[in-house]
Amino acid sequence: MRGDLSHSADGRTLFREVIMVSGADGQGVTAPDDPRVVQAIEAIVLQGNPLMSRAGEPEKIKSGSRPAVQFTWGSSDIWGHKNQCAC
Repeated sequence: MRGDLSHSADGRTLFREVIMVSGADGQGVTAPDDPRVVQAIEAIVLQGNPLMSRAGEPEKIKSGSRPAVQFTWGSSDIWGHKNQCAC
């Protein structure tokens, strides 16, 4: 994973952006609002960061000319820094 790095006041390296790429068998999913999409995306995100929790419902968006959904998660690390993930 390659992230956009920055440093905190005490010298710790912080990621400002991390890009994760993943895929899964569609298993008959034909619409982005299928509940199996939510389950699959949550499993992928939580595998990478188990402290995340989903914030709200998926937002309906377009990906090119096709319907899609965007999910948002949030968490705080042990130093109290807020983290947010959208995919």
